[in-house]
Amino acid sequence: MKAYYVYCDGGSRDNQDPVKRSGYGSFLVTRNPYPNHEAGRLTSKFFTFGKITNNQAEYRTLIEALEYCIQEFIPEPHIYTDSELVVSQLDGSYKTKDSELRPLRALAAANIKLIKATVEKTPREVIFAVLGH
Repeated sequence: MKAYYVYCDGGSRDNQDPVKRSGYGSFLVTRNPYPNHEAGRLTSKFFTFGKITNNQAEYRTLIEALEYCIQEFIPEPHIYTDSELVVSQLDGSYKTKDSELRPLRALAAANIKLIKATVEKTPREVIFAVLGH
């Protein structure tokens, strides 16, 4: 079976201001890991989410990437994110106290289990090099 690699990142401009905040995210799916990711690129997508927090955008982007993998029958992807919070909540080392994040975490965890994905924290510099933000 061939390996698949997914790089994802979400964020929110003006995260501290609920009126101005604007969530966004993107992911890239490739057959080749960084730094040779461009040679194996399958797709990349960018999203805007509206008035959500940075952590919500991180989860929503991960969910979009997982749903893409499900729809395209991509099994066992290796997913990389720079979000310590998301990775730590998914592996159980952090509790998910925020009521807005609990359903996002549950959906992400269910999708991860469904396609046997792995989610790892990777340095911010790698995410930036792959996604440009």
